[in-house]
Amino acid sequence: MLAAVGDVALANARELDAKPWNLAGTVSIGELVRVRLGDAFADRLLAPVVGGVHGADPDLLEADAIAPGLLAAATNAGSLVAAVAKMRAASAASRPGGAIMSLRGGMHALIDALAADLTDRGVSILPSTPASSVSYSEGLWRVAVESGAQFTSEVLVVALPAKAAAHLFEEDVALSEPLSQVATVDVAMVLLALRAPELAAAPLGSGILITQDTEQIEAKASTHASVKWAWLGEKLGDLHLLRFSYGRDGQVPTDLQGLPAQALADAKLLYGLDSPEVVQAETVVWAGALVHPGTGHLEIAKLIKAEVSNRSNLAVIAAGLAGNGITGAIRQAHEAITQLSVRYFGDE
Repeated sequence: MLAAVGDVALANARELDAKPWNLAGTVSIGELVRVRLGDAFADRLLAPVVGGVHGADPDLLEADAIAPGLLAAATNAGSLVAAVAKMRAASAASRPGGAIMSLRGGMHALIDALAADLTDRGVSILPSTPASSVSYSEGLWRVAVESGAQFTSEVLVVALPAKAAAHLFEEDVALSEPLSQVATVDVAMVLLALRAPELAAAPLGSGILITQDTEQIEAKASTHASVKWAWLGEKLGDLHLLRFSYGRDGQVPTDLQGLPAQALADAKLLYGLDSPEVVQAETVVWAGALVHPGTGHLEIAKLIKAEVSNRSNLAVIAAGLAGNGITGAIRQAHEAITQLSVRYFGDE
């Protein structure tokens, strides 16, 4: 941290965070860090992390949406640093590397395991069967699929990206409208499988987050995947897998065909490669993959939750309603189980 910001910025941060608390109302995560720790911390530490994880400028994203509970904890403690320390101490993710741990073989193994477990429990899974609409009448939820078939149930859980869920509830404007307002951004990835002697020493460890003003580099982040996950390194042998992420504030490069060449140029500069041998390059674009929780996002999320609670035996689980990623989905799933148990089964 000291190397990234310097002695002067660190001393300034200590002075700023020791001042009486001076923030109220809706605050961006960028403003929170700038006011309490200074611009150096916001630009050199916060911006690369938020840009890499959320694909956006931290000055545009609500603090409560990016880090739920942090603003309230900091307000109570009168210190941002004290609040972060307390929250990390209470979190399982505070274990080094906990937030980026994966499954041996890849996260796709989780899908296979869940499907197998559900099948063992007698659940019917209909793969490649897109739903086209959802409606409610006479005490039943009706789900129509593109083939024309229709399924009914007293209880419905919709676990989809917000915009996809909005399409299903198209005839229910009070619910579909706020769902459609959940802002998302696109992400482009390039995977390079290559041989380069310089990579054996893992020059950047497991990877790097990159500030927007870094000269000659277009990527916002790079992961040395075969170092980050040991099982992958074992599988690849003398090959190395580098992953590069592109796209800030929803703007991905327009020249997707040229993106592998850009990734290779970025790899040479970032990792200090002389003459790498590229064995394979793949480009993947995820449209709307990340929620962009800008100003007003939390109000939209509250409205969605209120509308869902007004409907009989319905739960909606979507990115942005409780954070991005698997942890957010699990949190929402537990909430849905509790709510449906009380409303439908009468359990307390």
